[in-house]
Amino acid sequence: MQGLAQNTSYPRRLWKLTDVTGELKLKGQYRKQHTTINDFSEFQKSKYFTGSIILNTKNYIWHPNFMTLDIGGEYSPESNIEDYIVTPDQAEIRTLKGLNIKSTFFSNSLVTISTLFSFNENYSNRENLTNLKSNGKRWGSSLLLKLKNLPVTINYEDLKFNQKEIETGFSYKMEQKNLNVNAIKSFGKNDRTEMRYTNSDYIRKEYNNSQLRNHNNNISLQSQIYFDPEKKYLFNSYLYNNNQAGNNNYNIFNVTESLLLKLPHHLQFNSDYNLYNLNIEAQKSNLSKISSTLIHTLFKSLTTNIGYEYSNKNHTFYREVRNTKKFNINYTKKIPTGLLNLSYQFMHLNDQMNSESILLPVLNEQYVLTDGNIVLIERPFIDLRTVVVKDETGTIPYRLDFDYILIKQGEFTEIQRMPGGQIANGASIFVDYVAIQSGSYKYDAISNRINVNISVLKGLINAYSHITIQNYKNVEFTDFLTLNYLEQYFYGSNIDVGFADGGIEFDHYLSTITPYKMTRFFLNLQGNIKERLMLSLNGNIRDYDMLNEDIKRKFSDISGNISYRFSQNSNINLNLIYRKQIGEGVDLDLLTGRSEFKTVYRKLFVTLGLEIYNRNYLNDKIKFNGAYVQFSRKF
Repeated sequence: MQGLAQNTSYPRRLWKLTDVTGELKLKGQYRKQHTTINDFSEFQKSKYFTGSIILNTKNYIWHPNFMTLDIGGEYSPESNIEDYIVTPDQAEIRTLKGLNIKSTFFSNSLVTISTLFSFNENYSNRENLTNLKSNGKRWGSSLLLKLKNLPVTINYEDLKFNQKEIETGFSYKMEQKNLNVNAIKSFGKNDRTEMRYTNSDYIRKEYNNSQLRNHNNNISLQSQIYFDPEKKYLFNSYLYNNNQAGNNNYNIFNVTESLLLKLPHHLQFNSDYNLYNLNIEAQKSNLSKISSTLIHTLFKSLTTNIGYEYSNKNHTFYREVRNTKKFNINYTKKIPTGLLNLSYQFMHLNDQMNSESILLPVLNEQYVLTDGNIVLIERPFIDLRTVVVKDETGTIPYRLDFDYILIKQGEFTEIQRMPGGQIANGASIFVDYVAIQSGSYKYDAISNRINVNISVLKGLINAYSHITIQNYKNVEFTDFLTLNYLEQYFYGSNIDVGFADGGIEFDHYLSTITPYKMTRFFLNLQGNIKERLMLSLNGNIRDYDMLNEDIKRKFSDISGNISYRFSQNSNINLNLIYRKQIGEGVDLDLLTGRSEFKTVYRKLFVTLGLEIYNRNYLNDKIKFNGAYVQFSRKF
């Protein structure tokens, strides 16, 4: 919001409307869908007619510096007629609505206060598979103290959110109250300290009607100090304490101290110390870790670093001490018409574990699930009945065989997302489970990695390779300890002509845990012809040969986007995605596409669209086709 001085020409009014914007919409849509699940088959036709109005206003009371008021709303009554072959015909009226109100007091004063309220109700689908009805309410206020030496922000918000899957009837409810305080202080030109405090009280009711309530207090202090005017010597400090009480009790205390020194003779020294204490029900864990790295750079072409890390972890059920030595060297050299890059990494890890062979609860292990990538849960010998998967906030639980699947891979377990579930492609998740903790052991792990990259003819032709060898010596172990002896040979090449980039890659991952051979072909096309026709096409084929289980997996996907502009006011877009997966537990055939034509005639916006969605996942089939037309008028 722009600053408004008191001596401006704004007249003083009890209520003054300063701006009105909005949009009127009319939309009609026809859809048909054929669903087959096991022996159950259903054919559905749907007709939707929607009219909506969106209105946003800007106002002030008495004077803009006293109070501004923004009010926005949307109302979209929807008529829906659905015809079923298997289930009885039904017709229903559904309404989407939303309201947003924000007020700001004393915008140009030392103290600024704002309030907000929002309400929304909407229908959506997840990857065209699951229809969702959601509604939420949010209200809160904030206080900003614009002190020169100590600005402070205080926020409070109250959230209520309900979501229901229409097909299954599963529902999820959450109520949350948050108080946030943030303050920043600098004692000079070369330092900055920020304090954050958060108090959260939330209640969650899951799809199985179980209710969870927790109260969380979180405080952190982060400081940054330069010891010299040139800012060569930096000290960072981060203190963090998180305490939660309720159904899930825990306390986390974390200290991280870092030192960065830019030294003469092209040297740089980094050092870190970390103390991490976790106290949960029936478990305590104390971790102390220190690491240092010395880096030398010569003529920006040769970089060498040597490092050491020591960690000592005392857990209720075990004690682990790790010593890690690292050495890296990176060399970059210009060659005729191109560039050569060579690097080598060496690591020596000494790991000593003192423990009994017991059942160990593991909490909040983070993973990223991406279609086509193999993701294994870190520990072997887990009890599948104890696996709990949550979103990255830890508040939304995911469901087995709805949102994710588990596949046994020998002693380990693979986890994959299910298309159409709540886990988006490439999303982070947290996993809890119980595994068998191996008894006492110790070993030395030695890892060597070589990377080679060559680019010639100004990037036209590129070749790259890396070799990784991981071995163990001085091994003393019990049953239930599985070490990953690894030899990986990865190499590939691509040709890049600007508008097209394509190549081939080979990955021989000879592991004692999940050995495989993978071949990947890829092609990317993009172009722009006279700023009228824009084309983008991306294709990948990954062919996996899982050596241990004699299983083959193949992942193929192609996505394209074509856009053509007839005139300044008219254009057409075509989006198409096809994905095919072949293999045990991953069979998928998916085609989704949309074509949309847009034009403007005398300030009337017209949109015509076609969409298709065909999916066959583990023999559950969905075929969907739809068409729609929309008219809108903005003001």
